[in-house]
Amino acid sequence: MANVSHQSKQKQQTSKKESQASPGPTNGQTQVQEKKYYVSVNQAELAKQLLATSQEAQNQVQFFFVAAGISPQDVIGGDLDDDKPYFLVRNSSGIAAVE
Repeated sequence: MANVSHQSKQKQQTSKKESQASPGPTNGQTQVQEKKYYVSVNQAELAKQLLATSQEAQNQVQFFFVAAGISPQDVIGGDLDDDKPYFLVRNSSGIAAVE
């Protein structure tokens, strides 16, 4: 029992340490506090799968835009459910709809 109590105290001390703000120069910016959120091994595996799937989907969307001749950085909106689906694209002369 003594070991369990001792380990709990160590975890508490570690948790306090991990949630403190990172030291260093702020250059006029507010410091961001970081905190670790622990998940189960099963949750970690699911998260890895979802993140990989998300990254693959983002890569495919980027490929689609490039293949369509649209700069992904210039897409600012659109309506793909419209009778005539479109992307709203920012260009050098303002905003243009691409149909």
